[in-house]
Amino acid sequence: MFIRNLAERALKTFAQAFFATLAASFVIPTDFTVKGWQAAAVSALVAGVAAGLSALSSVLSRPFGDPGTPSLVSTPVEKPASCAGANCA
Repeated sequence: MFIRNLAERALKTFAQAFFATLAASFVIPTDFTVKGWQAAAVSALVAGVAAGLSALSSVLSRPFGDPGTPSLVSTPVEKPASCAGANCA
């Protein structure tokens, strides 16, 4: 389950970084012309680095969050709706 969650996070990060960088390369004015394939190559490089950092951060976060997840924080435990006030621990 850990590897699946890590892969999902890294893939999402890759897609977000790729499309953000690609869009920025066409919107931000520059002094040089960039062909479409060059913008895609640079975007893929940036996105690959971002995905690698996402995977590394997930691996480094593993001992801190919920067991078996790449999350840095633990999931809060919710009290059942039937608990009222101080009657529940």
